[in-house]
Amino acid sequence: MNQYVSSGLDATPDAEARRTAIDPTRSFLVQAPAGSGKTALLVKRYVCLLAAVNEPEEILAITFTRKAAQEMRSRVITELTKADKSEAALEVMQRSQARKWNLIANPQRMRIQTIDSFQSGLVERLPFQSRLSLEYEMTSNPKTLYEEAISNTLERIASQREQFGDEIAAMLAAFDNRVHTFTDMLVMMLERRIQWLEHVAVVARGELDASQKNQIVDLLERARNEFCDARKRAFRGAVSAEWCDDAYKLVQAAKPDTFLGMQDPSDWTFLAECFITKGSRPNLRQRLTKGFETITEDEALKQMWKELAESIPESVTPQDFQKIQFLPPQKLSDSHRATLSNYALTLIACSQELQKLFDERRVVDFTEKSVAAMRALKVDDAPTQLAYALDYRIKHILVDEYQDTSIAQNEFFNTLMDGWEPDDGNTFFAVGDPMQSIYMFRDADLSNFLNADTGGIRNRHVEKLWLTSNFRSRPHLVQWCNTLFRGVLGSSDDAEVGRVAFAKSDEILDPDPHSTHGLVWVDYPNRDREAALVAEKVEELRDAKAKETDTIAILFRTRNGIEPFFEALRSRNISWRGIEMEKLVDVPIVRDLYSLACALVNPDDKQAWFELLLCPLVGIELADIEILSTQDRGIDMVLGPSLDGLSVNAQTILGRIRGPILSAMQSQHRSLRSRLERAWYQLGGANAYQRESDVHSTNAVHDNAQHFLNELERTGDASFDKVTLFNHLAEIYATENNPDADVEVLTIHKAKGLEFDHVIVPALSQFGQKQTKKPLYAELTPHGVILATHNVADPDPMLDVLYKREQMRAEHEMARLLYVAATRAKQTLWFYGTADKEKKKLDSRTFFSLIDSQVNRDEWLFDEVEEEERTELADGQIWRRIDPHFRFEAPSSLPPFPVDALIAPRSPTASFKDMQSELSTPLAIGLIVHADLQRMVLMESMELPDSARVEMWRNQLRMQGFDVRAIGEMLERVQAQLTQVVASPIGQWLLDPTHEESATEIAYSTFNGNGSKISIVDRTFVDDGVRWIVDYKTTRIPDDRDVSLDLKALEHQSQLIGYARLFELQEDRPIKAAIFFTDTADLVEVDVSQAARDALENEARGTSSAIDQDATFKPIDELA
Repeated sequence: MNQYVSSGLDATPDAEARRTAIDPTRSFLVQAPAGSGKTALLVKRYVCLLAAVNEPEEILAITFTRKAAQEMRSRVITELTKADKSEAALEVMQRSQARKWNLIANPQRMRIQTIDSFQSGLVERLPFQSRLSLEYEMTSNPKTLYEEAISNTLERIASQREQFGDEIAAMLAAFDNRVHTFTDMLVMMLERRIQWLEHVAVVARGELDASQKNQIVDLLERARNEFCDARKRAFRGAVSAEWCDDAYKLVQAAKPDTFLGMQDPSDWTFLAECFITKGSRPNLRQRLTKGFETITEDEALKQMWKELAESIPESVTPQDFQKIQFLPPQKLSDSHRATLSNYALTLIACSQELQKLFDERRVVDFTEKSVAAMRALKVDDAPTQLAYALDYRIKHILVDEYQDTSIAQNEFFNTLMDGWEPDDGNTFFAVGDPMQSIYMFRDADLSNFLNADTGGIRNRHVEKLWLTSNFRSRPHLVQWCNTLFRGVLGSSDDAEVGRVAFAKSDEILDPDPHSTHGLVWVDYPNRDREAALVAEKVEELRDAKAKETDTIAILFRTRNGIEPFFEALRSRNISWRGIEMEKLVDVPIVRDLYSLACALVNPDDKQAWFELLLCPLVGIELADIEILSTQDRGIDMVLGPSLDGLSVNAQTILGRIRGPILSAMQSQHRSLRSRLERAWYQLGGANAYQRESDVHSTNAVHDNAQHFLNELERTGDASFDKVTLFNHLAEIYATENNPDADVEVLTIHKAKGLEFDHVIVPALSQFGQKQTKKPLYAELTPHGVILATHNVADPDPMLDVLYKREQMRAEHEMARLLYVAATRAKQTLWFYGTADKEKKKLDSRTFFSLIDSQVNRDEWLFDEVEEEERTELADGQIWRRIDPHFRFEAPSSLPPFPVDALIAPRSPTASFKDMQSELSTPLAIGLIVHADLQRMVLMESMELPDSARVEMWRNQLRMQGFDVRAIGEMLERVQAQLTQVVASPIGQWLLDPTHEESATEIAYSTFNGNGSKISIVDRTFVDDGVRWIVDYKTTRIPDDRDVSLDLKALEHQSQLIGYARLFELQEDRPIKAAIFFTDTADLVEVDVSQAARDALENEARGTSSAIDQDATFKPIDELA
């Protein structure tokens, strides 16, 4: 695809647009539909800019994922190093040599990063302006802090009636003193405070007097009025000024006694209701009905209405009328002013309390980082400060996926450009596809994209360009999608409610007779039947693959109700890989481990013991559980005296599990993870959750078990809380690691940016997330913050306005979500849904309705289900209970499941934090270097540590008791080693995060008769089919390095052989092991072959001389 874009520009329908877009002197907004090669265009633009700047850092390229940033950086390097370079690439390489950029060896000089990464760097460089200490870490559980901040605020007010006390008391009264509902609302607002904090709290730096309170309300009222005025202007522009003037006359004539010159919301409401029907999803009126007698009984007015109705432009929709149907009054009442003031001050009080918690705990959340970055820029001399902080002035900005930016992020980009001057040659370039904007829940606002070329970018004139070539899909699919989505999306834009006009794609690829689409309608609402048909199609596609690399994907709108599809796949022995499809808390084995953990921590927790006794790990029947429940304490159900009436089977099971449970209860000196893991093995955890003929599922079971144990270990024994742990597990996803699966299963949101040969979209009748009216809206709009409030006694009309606006946005986003799903397909596309075919109109909240409204019913393939088949398929037994007579036998080496399931990532700074004051200088240096090399891999950046990070190390070393002189020498060595690593080709190859199965600083737990052992592998990945295992050594190397390197490597051969054995247990591929000496950036390969192992064992027995060093250790001077 990209080769075509590069070499065949003149042959594409949009060739001129592509040529224009890489002009480095002009600013552009590029609309790039699915499959149009936008990344290739970004790379070309970036290369052309490199040829025009003095330093690479003058270009800032923003992506929304680290993966996208890495891909773009990699493509730029490829563009600069390939044999058939473009003229721009040749000029860049010449400039790199002339100005000593050394760009290929120092790719970190290319500022291609996520917005979060850039903002974090900005905060680190401008701590005073951002008002954020460098020592603050990112919290892993911000919601807990939000709740604590709110609780502290309410408690403080209740006890002391301090500032804001009366206001918050009034808010609680508005909620009928339902503190839980009130708190949930405040948690949501704190989480989204970037939308309102800097706008509402500008005057709330200390004690608030009456004038400042009024100033806040005036600010909110002005934003409301501008919002309503913008709606009226937009409506007038949509239908034409002449049409509006005539409509105003109609309104005036129809209600002469109450007409207020279109200054009152009631006038606009009447106008809208004259032309649209009632209901949440109205249509344009074909005739006037009851309620409009003043018009229908007057022939002249009736004729006027008829002419107006017939002259409504085709591009105008009922939603355009809905936007003027419900408008709040221009002037706030005293009651509403008081309510708005109370809500605003409540939010401010809670945000101030949250800030105190941040300061006390030395932590922040992502929102605080973003807010701090905006604060860092919003000073009087921002451009000078920014250039000073970054050591360069940004001259060119590129933004990928621009349609997914929030208003706050767009304001950030504008602020970055505030110091630019007219005709200074600086440029702004954004690329994206508004038809693929599907992140409303992340505050993505389409108005940024739709208004960018008409003033949305305030300091640069931006030209709009369109790409149309589709390099992904075969012509049949391109044509069919053009036809379908022309009707689904419509032909007009509306930035406020998120309506996007459809933009067609041009077919580029050659036709393929095998390319097709299918629409399957299961006549009766039977999800099991639908799932069976989907599995049948997957099997058919799998068996008919043209190439082994052909990919199949099943894309769901939501994760709800999809278990029948997994069961159907399982019944046909079809393997799948689910990508974030199941929350960890919903995995059976995790729930059982959770119950066991709760029971061990609190022996009186009867609910935990009930759940444990019923699970496959134990398997006691309900009748026996009822008898056991008569025990007073939970632990007595297992360890108490035998009860009359228990079945023989239950007595056998209890006899089996008493030993492991008692051992776990008595081993209080061990960590909870250790006790739990040992009990789990001894109870038969490695055997209880196996599915017949399903190795992949069995592996996934154990992966998820270890995932839970790792999360449990992170919480710490002292802070164990069952509710907190449960909520945490409900926020993370289960592990799915099956790269050779027949089919991938994922949500449409996760599929965005991906492509598959064959795509299946089932469950067309699924609903998305239900839109419910919130008790409070704080919306950041181009006009400012709009605060709309809940009050039972005096409802705020603006609450309904924003609720209906949110509903409209959700409807349009549903259509775009369907577009994203359909455009993932390269070869074939299949839709499946189940509904009653007798229904003329399907539920408008579903994909089914969207497709059915655009295609004839005879295009569907109907699957008729006979009456006797209209029953749900019985669920098969997923898990088999373990044998009641099971006895655990400790394995001699490793547990019988993949070792990679025992990986536990470590925090990049965890090692250093745990450093004790008695550590020697070499070990302290080693810990710092290890942590920073891990940071480079995880952050996908070879950037050397900045002054802030070095200062952090200095402070931490000082806290460990090292004197000033020693610290200076230590940090010199650290920086020298890191510089050596980053500058060397070996180091760049070693730390490249794009390697297959890349991992760093991972812990492997192995089990033997003497207990478990933890092994830490510094770096591992697969390159060219070979597994590399690399251990870092930060030892100072003397001048006679060759001899010293061999001797040092010899010391670690047995350690690397042990690591190699670990990997051999989980995979079958060649293994190479090496020591990487950071002092000299030398990689020394160590022989871990069977011959070397035998020689080492013989030497240990005294039957062999020392291993021949020259034959065993080979320094790698350069990469093949």
